[in-house]
Amino acid sequence: YSPLASAAPDDNKMDAKIMPPFYLILDGLSDPGNVGTLLRTCAASHVTALILLPGSCDVWNPKAVRSAMGASFSVPVLEIGKAGGEKEALDEVLDLLERGGVDNDRIFAATMDDSGDNASL
Repeated sequence: YSPLASAAPDDNKMDAKIMPPFYLILDGLSDPGNVGTLLRTCAASHVTALILLPGSCDVWNPKAVRSAMGASFSVPVLEIGKAGGEKEALDEVLDLLERGGVDNDRIFAATMDDSGDNASL
C-alpha cells in the first residue's frame, strides 16, 4: 500500500474513472480542532493522503480525533520531516509528489502569513 499511488474512487461514491492523486499538505497547522476539521474535509473530498509538515498538530490528538468525527480512520496520513528542518521537509514532500505523479502546475498554496511575499515553488 502506498498513500502516494493514484487511487480509483469507490464505485458507490463516484464514477468508475481513475482520479488523479489529490493531496492536502498542512504546514505548521497547530490547532487540533482545525486539523480534525480538515481530516473530515479530506474524507469528503476523496483526498489521496494528508501530508503533515513540521509544526503541525498530531492527527491523534484527542481534540483532533473528536473534531474529525471518524475521518481519522479513513484518510491516509504521512508525517514528513520530523528529523530534518523545514526546508528539507518541503524538498522531501515535493519529491514525493513528483514521484507520485503530481504535476508541478497542479500544486497550489495558501497561507495566513501577512508578510506580503508571494513565494512560488
